[in-house]
Amino acid sequence: MAGRLRSPGTYLAAVVALAAPVLAAAPPAAAAGTGVTVSGYVYDDTDGDGHRDPLERGVENVVVSDGRTLVSTDRKGHYQINVDPDRRRTDLVWVSQPAGYVLPTDADSQPRFFATVAPDAAGNAVADFALLKDARANDTDYKFVGMADVHVQAGTTNNRQRFSDQISQINGLVASAGASPQARKVTPRFAVVSGDLTNNGTAAEFGDYRASVRTSTLPVWPALGNHEYNVQLGNTYADIIENYRTYIGPEWYSFNYGDKHYVVLDGVNGLGEADQLTWLAEDLRLARGRHVVVITHVPLNTALSANPAVSARYIGLFEQYDTALLLAGHTHTNDVDDAVIDGALHAVTNSASYTIDGTPNGFRVVQFAADKVSIPFREFDVKQRSVTLVQPADGGQLPRAKTTVQVNTFHTSSDVKEVAVRLNNETKWRKLTAAGDRTWTAAFDASKLALGKHRMQARVTQTDGTEQTADATFEVVATVTAPVTGTAWSQFHSDAGHSGTTPDVLAPPLGLAWAHHTGGSILTSSPAIAGALAYVGVRDENGTAHNGVAALDVKTGQQRWWAATDAQVDGSVAVSGDTVLASSIRGTLYGLDAASGGVRWTFKVGESAGLNEPRRAWMYSAPTVSGDTVYQAYSIADGMHVAALDVRTGAQRWVSGVVGSTWISKGTVVAGEGRVFALAQGGQVTALDAATGAVQWQKNPGGSWTYASATVTNGLLLRPFSGDYLVAMDAATGTEKWRYRSPGASYIYGTSTASTPAVAGGLAYQGFTDGSVTAIDLATGTAKWTQRTGHAVLSSPAVSGDTVYVGSNDGRVRGFDRNTGQPLWSYDLGAWVASSPAVSGNALVVGAWDGGVYAFTPASGPAVPRWSVIEGAVTSDGEAAAGAQVLVRSTADHKVLAQTTTGADGRFSTALPGGTYDVQTLIRGHAPASRTVTLAANGARADGSLTLSRLTEPVAGLTDLPADYGTASTRTDTMLGTTYGYVANGKISASIVPTVAGNNAAGTAQPGWLADLTLADENGSEFIDWSEHTLTTAKPGAPDWNRPGEWLSLPQITASGDTVTAAGSAQIDPNLKAKLAYRALPDAPVVEMTLELTNSGTTDFTGYYQYAIDPDSPVSSNDVARVPGLSNNNPGYVASGWTANYLYDGPTTTTSGGPAQGLAWPAAQPPVTLSAQGYVAGLWFDASVQAGGTRTIRWYHITDYPAAGSDPTAAIAAWAAKVA
Repeated sequence: MAGRLRSPGTYLAAVVALAAPVLAAAPPAAAAGTGVTVSGYVYDDTDGDGHRDPLERGVENVVVSDGRTLVSTDRKGHYQINVDPDRRRTDLVWVSQPAGYVLPTDADSQPRFFATVAPDAAGNAVADFALLKDARANDTDYKFVGMADVHVQAGTTNNRQRFSDQISQINGLVASAGASPQARKVTPRFAVVSGDLTNNGTAAEFGDYRASVRTSTLPVWPALGNHEYNVQLGNTYADIIENYRTYIGPEWYSFNYGDKHYVVLDGVNGLGEADQLTWLAEDLRLARGRHVVVITHVPLNTALSANPAVSARYIGLFEQYDTALLLAGHTHTNDVDDAVIDGALHAVTNSASYTIDGTPNGFRVVQFAADKVSIPFREFDVKQRSVTLVQPADGGQLPRAKTTVQVNTFHTSSDVKEVAVRLNNETKWRKLTAAGDRTWTAAFDASKLALGKHRMQARVTQTDGTEQTADATFEVVATVTAPVTGTAWSQFHSDAGHSGTTPDVLAPPLGLAWAHHTGGSILTSSPAIAGALAYVGVRDENGTAHNGVAALDVKTGQQRWWAATDAQVDGSVAVSGDTVLASSIRGTLYGLDAASGGVRWTFKVGESAGLNEPRRAWMYSAPTVSGDTVYQAYSIADGMHVAALDVRTGAQRWVSGVVGSTWISKGTVVAGEGRVFALAQGGQVTALDAATGAVQWQKNPGGSWTYASATVTNGLLLRPFSGDYLVAMDAATGTEKWRYRSPGASYIYGTSTASTPAVAGGLAYQGFTDGSVTAIDLATGTAKWTQRTGHAVLSSPAVSGDTVYVGSNDGRVRGFDRNTGQPLWSYDLGAWVASSPAVSGNALVVGAWDGGVYAFTPASGPAVPRWSVIEGAVTSDGEAAAGAQVLVRSTADHKVLAQTTTGADGRFSTALPGGTYDVQTLIRGHAPASRTVTLAANGARADGSLTLSRLTEPVAGLTDLPADYGTASTRTDTMLGTTYGYVANGKISASIVPTVAGNNAAGTAQPGWLADLTLADENGSEFIDWSEHTLTTAKPGAPDWNRPGEWLSLPQITASGDTVTAAGSAQIDPNLKAKLAYRALPDAPVVEMTLELTNSGTTDFTGYYQYAIDPDSPVSSNDVARVPGLSNNNPGYVASGWTANYLYDGPTTTTSGGPAQGLAWPAAQPPVTLSAQGYVAGLWFDASVQAGGTRTIRWYHITDYPAAGSDPTAAIAAWAAKVA
């Protein structure tokens, strides 16, 4: 969408009060003549050497500020400003870049727009600012890049290496236009980052951020986000922004480019700082006559606004001026709102780290042209130009009639100049027309083509002149099968219980019957089919024009009507009788006439009657219809709610109380068995009485963001969670029955599991972000079969007859045999297919990220030869090994091709094409087992039986087989395909992982830390979320955990004999080298840990080391810390008084079902402090090391069940006594 700029000088007549309430104490302004006097010159640095030479003229009327006071340079470019030294810990002054000039950049590609105030003894300081004259900086039409939420932190989803790679992709986009004067006019001029540059605002993270930005060929302007606040220096506003001011610059400032005035704000705590609003009012007054662009972090329309009244004052101020655009981040979503600031686009850009709405990570290329602003979104990581002939497809069919040719193409770092096709190697190329951000089409007359095989070639010419091609050999047939609808697929995943099934049988192969292009994008919104129409919700990533609902004729694909909505329709639509239900992310549920699209009624939340107060609600989930009631979840300031409304009238039947946190949830309400189930952010599940909304139970079996819905079937609630978990819960009580975790590494940063299972024949069919589609036994939670697609599966499967249909982020729609998992059919659409297929009659209809809606019907073609079968038994000590996970890999490249689980009789079977394979299994308490199997083709069978050997002595090693920690385990951290270290004996297994992840996610905060520890018996479960290794100069004490900047990072993981060693260095001082040795003790549930610290520097280190763990029992209240010799539970920090060499943390009864944890130490090396919090536990040791010296610290991590009787710690105590 292009927003039109108002003419300069046209302003809102109303005067809005500028005084904001002071949310935190601010020091008084320095009186004239007090404080520090800063003076200097702003000058035209004609020779570019950064020094003011006698002949270099000053630049007048340039604004200089300290964030409170603004002054302008005189005709000689001189300024003088008084700075209050008590206002901030580090004093800065900055210059507002004037039009016609650019500021030189520092070594890290950041404009040199500020200076640190360094006063002399008399309280005076000098700061000159160099400007470089640039004719392009007078342009009114130009582009710039907008990013948000890069969250740089070593070892996380967006470490320095990944952010640098993203910068290189933007560099490539700039370079692809060429170096000619004309090309330089259309390439972006600079980049902005809308906050959250780092994860924790530490010096190391700011260093990594700057190191990444250093590689940018564009100047990069920063903005402060909430993740830049660092409370380690104190809790006042001046304290928490000190690191940002030290390493990045001022928390608010402005600059000019062309006729645009940019204001960069602290949109979090800064909104409550009176200084910022006062400064902003004066800054905008001085810039009157320019179009205003606002760069901030938190959107002004978020449901989580801390103080809407303050936001309203800012909005009122912006509306007094010609504000054209506001760019924000924070919510990790793409969202454009044209109703927040009159005349402006309010645009949120998703995160470069991980997204919450499920969109691909990306950025915007903002363009001003002819008094309009456009903000197209581009995704990262498409590093090679994709060219897909969608119609005709390779191996597909085309009717002998007038039809359409379609090519999908995209590349992060280059634009398209031309797309053309040619038929059968003819010399003439036929040009196509853009139909979307990545879609190109043209009318094509195939009516005169001969029946039979033909070849089409597509050619994509980029703006730099390079070309890419794609070929398709296809068949011209007399006709293709026209879609005919059957049983209604009336809402997301077919019905209120989200079964994902239909009685209509649609068997592959399928061919494309038609494609319709909506002009927007379709992510997880999935079509509903009722009568002769298919209905689909549409998003607009680039504006607001394409937000709405499209009704399409299922037979032809022609649009019957379009209903515009007030924001993106991210969730699927639902149909009940003659009413279509659609929800917008802004908080409106629409009741539309099914025949015309006219609005019958609306249900709106988050509205306010206040002046300049935007809508504050999130409604990302879809409506669910059961009977004559529609259920809709939404979030407002106090949290998540569910509303029950009359489908026909919208009349409210009930609204629940708070059923979860305010943050965005894409979890669509699921209804069944007299209940509706609300799925909130953070993993909370709430069962409500369907008739009254009364809460029946609440559970929290998972964590992180909620991307998926759930399925109700035969007394079970099947709830997917981020991290690629599927948890089965008793629908009546919420009791967990089993959980399954797909073991591979995710293709999506953040492991945003968005697929909802389909259920049929006693199996759940589930997609995962590790690329798997898995059939899971509903009775046991074990995998019957798994097939891998090669990219994340966010789409929810649909079952029709003996086929499971599902989309994938590699751009394909696939069909699998639902009994064996054999791939039967696929079709490449050249764009993410996160939308879920809808099947009705003989038609499958699905959406795609390119904004297309595609209908498939049966096509002629040979039957796919059925695969052969590897089958056998897994045994241990001559007995069947039930529940053993069996993996089948290609012998050639080691890729996992199949995955299954043994039944109660220890047997397994899996289907594969003929070939040579390695069959593997790993069960706790045993050594891994493997064998090579040669399988003949065309229905043959081969034996793949495996015999396991029980462990009798401690072992260690490296493997990428997922550890066996039982289906009840909630915190497993190993991933298939990711090599990790393990130590084990006959009693325990432990894993030391390289994977870095946040709290409650698979991995640990830094590599080389112990992530899993479980008992090897049949009941053992793994509940440890993480361990933490901290080296600090601070004395033992809070914070209890999560101490970035003080961690040991141990990425070098090796195994030798019975020991795994993880080596690296300390974040607090890279001269402190660390080696941590892990070893399972013989015949004991104990892991011995030995840390060797070496000081390779020239300065002595004085400090402390802490080993901490998060037990995370299934019921968190079961985690109780006990210190021998102390009578109270959870005594906190204990420096003396213990009477034995251990700290206990775990359940206090044997009925909890979970193990306890113990931390013990040798008598000769006691800790200096115990951290006995209950929810976390830790040991603190003296870790002082002289320069050139080494210190060794040893301790033990024990796990065992709580002892029966009056002392639950007795078992742990007994093991501790043995290592004393």
